[in-house]
Amino acid sequence: MVSLNRGTLFALSDDRADRRFPNPAWAWPTGALDGLICAAICPNTDRALTAFSGWLSDHKVDETEFREQRLLAAVTHRFGRRLSEFPQYRSLIELQRRLWRNSSMAVAQTVPVLQALDGAGIAAMLIKGGARIALRPDEQIARVSYDIDVVVRPTHFAQASDILFDEGWSSSTGESRMCIAARARDLRAMNFFKGHFGDVDLHQLAYRHGPQTHDLEAKLWDNSQAASFFAGPVRVPSATDRIALAICHSGREAHTHSDWLIDIAQLLLDSTVDWRRLAETLSRAQAEIPAQVAFGYLHHHIGFDHPSEFISQLCANRRHRLSTRISDILQAKPRSDWTPITRFARGLVKQISMAQKPKSDSGTNTQTGRIVAKAPKSDARPLVTSPMTRLLVIKTPPNGRCTFDLEVAVDLPGVRRRIEFEFNTEKRHLMRLRARCWTRRKGHTLLRFSGQLDMEVDDCSIWLEARPGRHLRGGEAKDYVNQYRPIPAKVLNFTLR
Repeated sequence: MVSLNRGTLFALSDDRADRRFPNPAWAWPTGALDGLICAAICPNTDRALTAFSGWLSDHKVDETEFREQRLLAAVTHRFGRRLSEFPQYRSLIELQRRLWRNSSMAVAQTVPVLQALDGAGIAAMLIKGGARIALRPDEQIARVSYDIDVVVRPTHFAQASDILFDEGWSSSTGESRMCIAARARDLRAMNFFKGHFGDVDLHQLAYRHGPQTHDLEAKLWDNSQAASFFAGPVRVPSATDRIALAICHSGREAHTHSDWLIDIAQLLLDSTVDWRRLAETLSRAQAEIPAQVAFGYLHHHIGFDHPSEFISQLCANRRHRLSTRISDILQAKPRSDWTPITRFARGLVKQISMAQKPKSDSGTNTQTGRIVAKAPKSDARPLVTSPMTRLLVIKTPPNGRCTFDLEVAVDLPGVRRRIEFEFNTEKRHLMRLRARCWTRRKGHTLLRFSGQLDMEVDDCSIWLEARPGRHLRGGEAKDYVNQYRPIPAKVLNFTLR
């Protein structure tokens, strides 16, 4: 094994002896996942077909999970009728068509949004799978895109959110339009749903929050190009930026899906990459370790060539502490390769990573309530269940800072979950109210909240409404619905001073 420097821990061979933790090669895909990725992207077609033949001999197409199905669609598109010699060929074609049909329905829901954004003078940029399909529409059958990632400039994010709500979309978190508007300044992105297939991730930042990425966002727009997404005018990033974004978005996600590696492989084969700028971008985005994992795998195991200067530049930065390297490598390890120890360690570092993210200083606030006791029997009657029904309305509230006390009877479904309410006015969001049920308590229960509301002169009224923990699209399992649906509730007492 040859080492560029003591701090890189970068594997420069395909020897399995070099894949010991915390070497980035330890996080390379192995086993069945490696076989599918190799079949989808390996430049050596004979090796790719051999890898796929080995996978088919050990697995049944009809028993695969969604992340495997996405790769199977790519392999089927790559080899087409050359796979007809395999008895699973018909199953592969049927799977590919089903995924394509569902993906087409998601696209059909998204195109009107892109057209509405363009009509409002808002430039929309597609990233990830959407960008690939915009440039190569014929590859929609190979690149499954149930969710479309749309980036708008921060100055247009609130307006773009309003357009989505106007078009009948809902936030995946269950928050109201006014709550999203209040939080817009500090949101990196918000996921929106419509119907069974509509799924849009609206971003105002393509990279993570932080002053070190401000210039990356500007360069992303400056280097983008115009395209069309099924009659929806869009922009797409340059090949260099698409590679960087693929790693930044998915390199630490334990291969929830592996389409991003296929996207990178296609760009390496068909596009001109500015390798120096790519290395600088990955450094500014603090994604060198996931990049070492990805490019080490693509180069040494799959067979893609990268300039030696790029590898040297990628490995030259020694500012990362060992703990950061360990965290990134654990997060990059595909979940199909987890052991119980790996699962525990990754969960731990993921929680630490999330806790270290900058806290929002948004104008919205959240007041935590507590579960007191069972609700009085006199109030044990059918409660309000609709998230849009106003549980409480106060006309002409006092101006200025007010103190409130609130008692709410709720009907708990017997699962651990969050209970969400919002205080809103006609024009703005005031506060989120949140309580947690840590036990499987069931039945009528009393919640209490206390806090302060800052009222303005033009607030003609305020109201309280129950909100879901997540947006429900219909067809979810009963336990999932009970965990996230709006809680049936009734206000028992409210004082505003």
